[in-house]
Amino acid sequence: MQAVKKNSQVDIESKSVVSLVLLIITVFLSLVVFIWITNNDSLNQQQVVLEQDLIESKKMLINSELMELARKRTRLTSQIMDSEDFFRKDELNIELEAYAGEFSKLRKQIFSLPLNDKELAILEKNDAIISQILPAQREVTELAMSDNEDNLLLAKEIFYSTVLPGQNDLIDGFRSLVAMEQIKIGSLTEQIQQSLKTNKETLINTVAIGLIFSILFSIIVVLRILNIQFKLRSNSQELLLLNQNLEAQVNERTKELTELNALLKESSERDELTKLFNRRKFNEYINVEYNRANRDKGSFSLVLVDIDFFKQYNDGYGHQKGDECLVSVAAIMKGCLPRSTDFIARYGGEEFVMILPSTNAEGAIKVAECVRGNVLKASIPHEYSDTSADVTISLGVTTYLSGDLRSISEIIESADQALYKAKKGGRNRVESN
Repeated sequence: MQAVKKNSQVDIESKSVVSLVLLIITVFLSLVVFIWITNNDSLNQQQVVLEQDLIESKKMLINSELMELARKRTRLTSQIMDSEDFFRKDELNIELEAYAGEFSKLRKQIFSLPLNDKELAILEKNDAIISQILPAQREVTELAMSDNEDNLLLAKEIFYSTVLPGQNDLIDGFRSLVAMEQIKIGSLTEQIQQSLKTNKETLINTVAIGLIFSILFSIIVVLRILNIQFKLRSNSQELLLLNQNLEAQVNERTKELTELNALLKESSERDELTKLFNRRKFNEYINVEYNRANRDKGSFSLVLVDIDFFKQYNDGYGHQKGDECLVSVAAIMKGCLPRSTDFIARYGGEEFVMILPSTNAEGAIKVAECVRGNVLKASIPHEYSDTSADVTISLGVTTYLSGDLRSISEIIESADQALYKAKKGGRNRVESN
């Protein structure tokens, strides 16, 4: 009976052990399955986020390239206008068209990628801008390819009024897209890091509960997770470096564009032949000086200058010599204005204009006589002149004092009347009004 009882107890203990073993195996398998499902789901989520991250990086790179192409097209158009070599213009125009094809190719690539409503809106706005500036840009190049000075002036006007503002808006649009992609990449990177953190905590808690039952499988899972973490960190570092490089490139291109704008502004204010300021700059400067004189209760003098019998000079010696004469006279007049505040510009054709701040009528006449005398002393031959055997100039002077009721147009008219008196009086003289 005791033997039977012992056997029964052994059987019961054996069954208990078996049950315990079965329970342990069941718990072990459950933990393994739980760990596998949790880890696999997390890895799938991370894979999806990584794919999204790669798509956003690709969009950011394409938008950066589109922005750079827009800048290159602006520079090439400006170079075509500034170049005097027809063959060089033709080479630049071919390069410009090549960039247009590359731009179209990249545009198709960006539209092949997933885009949200905001990105689509910006790209559609950029398309509208492109549809406006491309015809204008082609018109500018066609006008600049001709040797006609009027066409070149019209090309510059179209460039500064339509092409350049449109290109700036276009670049701003692509810059906004790049900034949006950078934000998205940062957000996705943060999601990856947060997912890694959450997954790691869950895994540690699960492994802690079933450490006795699943040490081997835990090691495998941990090694796999560590391997994924290493890859994700490497990708995060590469993305961070890419963002830094892109930001540096954007800053560099922005600086280049700012310098280019400054050069273009300087070019737009200068007469191409004489390198003096042009009439556009004169209109700005006389407004500033007019307001200053009224504000400070000061004065300024205006001097209009005309080369005597210049049409006969051009007809007799040819336009090349006529241009050389204009350059020489411009240099002589500029040399008679030692003050940095004194202003001289080419007013049109053979006419020049000087603004002498804080200068009364007597002082202005002295400066005008100095200019007239130095031009005469230069002894530039002019056998077609009815006044002298050398080139001479006529000058009209007027002075504006604070409290004078004349407008700017009336001041210019007054100087023009004085110039007319000088011509009527025999030329090669200074008259004031």
